[in-house]
Amino acid sequence: MPKSSELRTGTLVVTGGSRGIGASIVRAALDRGFRVAALSRSGELPSGVESYADRVTARACDLNNEAHVRECLAALDARFGQIRGLVNNAGIHRAGVSSRMKSDEFDLLLQTNAVASFKAMRECYPYLKRDGGVIINIGSIFETLGAAQNAFYSASKAALSAMTRSLASEWSRDKIALLNVAPGYVATDMNKEYLERPEVIDYLRRQTLIARPAYAQEVGELIAGLLDLDLMLLTGQTLRADGGHSVAHGNWN
Repeated sequence: MPKSSELRTGTLVVTGGSRGIGASIVRAALDRGFRVAALSRSGELPSGVESYADRVTARACDLNNEAHVRECLAALDARFGQIRGLVNNAGIHRAGVSSRMKSDEFDLLLQTNAVASFKAMRECYPYLKRDGGVIINIGSIFETLGAAQNAFYSASKAALSAMTRSLASEWSRDKIALLNVAPGYVATDMNKEYLERPEVIDYLRRQTLIARPAYAQEVGELIAGLLDLDLMLLTGQTLRADGGHSVAHGNWN
């Protein structure tokens, strides 16, 4: 994997970069001097990046359309700078009683969270292998927890983790490092109402060592910080960024 100074000479692609965790990753990476391309369905720039106009761009991109992904990445590489990194953040969450979930809902979760993420990695590969690079996938601790009413979502994130391991083994010869970062509960605008429920607040206070959900800004800063490291010693691993949720047997403090 190239040094972080070399990564900064090219483009970091962040999928789902217009809002939520993706927007926080874009802002944190810009703060650290990276050149960032934010991909999303809307093609909008995240808020708070106006002062980085020379190092940030946004593109509308349907990640489920591989021809569109290919064209988008080719345009970015040619006009904005060689693609040196990818943060696969785009994804969706659906929950429900498993016995009543429809097969097409499963298909949607797998397609969006796993298949589309693979397409982004596959289409970035020709650019990354030129001089080495990094891929960070945003997974979920639900891949290893027995989360009721989340069978489909958990399966889609487990698939992303498995792909990270397999592709790390295959692409290490090209000096490409892959890491799967699996957050726990993260507060964003989309889940604000849910996380403000008294029973959820109480659960997170008891079950996480930080006694609360993570904040999107914290996840963004973690991802940007990882980009400053040589990740080859960690390649293929899943890093659980969940405030101790997956290791704690209750927080008794």
